[in-house]
Amino acid sequence: AFSPGNARLLSINNLAMKTVAALLLLAMMACTSCAFTTPSAFSPRTHHSVELFISEEEASAEKSTNEAVVVDDNFDGVDIQRLLGKRRLKKRMRKNKSQLNKMIREGKVVQDDNGDWVPKED
Repeated sequence: AFSPGNARLLSINNLAMKTVAALLLLAMMACTSCAFTTPSAFSPRTHHSVELFISEEEASAEKSTNEAVVVDDNFDGVDIQRLLGKRRLKKRMRKNKSQLNKMIREGKVVQDDNGDWVPKED
């Protein structure tokens, strides 16, 4: 059962196991040491100029320029079903249909010449 050839294989296996264990230990130490470094070491540097003392007029002017919102209304070529999800869109369509049916029953909407439902004019 035990022969000198087997002893040599066992010593090679032990050496391989020790090498793998040492490499795993080094890798774990390298990963945990990253937790103690500053985040700025890994993120790109951005320079922001901050003025500590500015007048109220400058602050309000800066705030108004930052509040400009750009709205993009061009949805050509956008797959809404893929973007929002098929199940969510089906749920939204059922909800809109039930609300329309409720408004029809209450007489709040009427059909126009094109067949669209529009609010009833009093």
